[in-house]
Amino acid sequence: MTLIIKPASIACIGECMVELTQTDVLGENNSENEKFLKVNFAGDTLNTTVYMARLLKEASASQQTDIAVRYITALGQDNFSSRMLAAWQGEGIDTRHVYSLSGKLPGLYSVNVDATGERSFHYWRSESAARSLFSDALTQDQIESIASENSLIFLSGITVAILPYESRKQLVNLLKTAKHNGSIIAFDTNHRPALWKDAEDARHWYKQVLELTDIALLTFEDEQLLFNDQSVEDTLKRLEHIPELIIKRGSAPCLVKSNRDVQTVVAQKVSTPVDTTGAGDSFNGAYLSSRMLGASPVEACQAGHRLAAEVIMHRGGVIPKEVMPAL
Repeated sequence: MTLIIKPASIACIGECMVELTQTDVLGENNSENEKFLKVNFAGDTLNTTVYMARLLKEASASQQTDIAVRYITALGQDNFSSRMLAAWQGEGIDTRHVYSLSGKLPGLYSVNVDATGERSFHYWRSESAARSLFSDALTQDQIESIASENSLIFLSGITVAILPYESRKQLVNLLKTAKHNGSIIAFDTNHRPALWKDAEDARHWYKQVLELTDIALLTFEDEQLLFNDQSVEDTLKRLEHIPELIIKRGSAPCLVKSNRDVQTVVAQKVSTPVDTTGAGDSFNGAYLSSRMLGASPVEACQAGHRLAAEVIMHRGGVIPKEVMPAL
């Protein structure tokens, strides 16, 4: 049967970092372009959270719904952390579970984008505050509160990867408690090999989360890399226990399985992508927002494709509010 999602609240667990993007600025006397670094704040789960907050706020006015969108992470007590928190609150995100840790800083990464819009990254995050979310920030009461007060919890493989071993166990226990309480668990593997000791370690933890997952938002390349899936049929069979499964394939049609029925949903055509950063994150945000508002899985995929097509026409993982498409 199709999942029934209660439109009450969404909690996204993850990490936001300081993002440095190289940009060209015309030099003095219009002589040549000079290179500058533009500072943004981004991260896979944070990008998804921002898009959900925007889309659900827009929809709430017409549909008379009030769905809280919460972000759960740890920050430092520095200027960047303060700016992040203010920006999230300005987006209407509920930050009651954003914790400020003394002596910690947010992670940092740089993005280079080639002529085709494809990205490469460099990271400085080994001591980021978000890694200490469970060890230094969340109490047991707060973990139980998160597990009981949200109708949907979203996380990614990066959420799991950045945590130490004991914190990963606490995260899995939080998800088990939330599922027992009736929450829907949504998960995007979003595999980043550099964050893991090895592939076997990643598979071990992904399997634990996927056993609890109700909505899987996967990218086929990740499934090939991690589980040696030769076809989307391999992925569908391996994860047949998951009620709602989406397999993203870039510009190719995505697959969506619900009610044991598998359908393809064509992506929107984009002639010349500017920057593919955040495309998958925005798809996730539009998909989950649409499902919270009662759309079918196919309709939610269509909304995901619309937003992702707009996102890749702009620099950075989060596009300006004024160019946001409606659900």
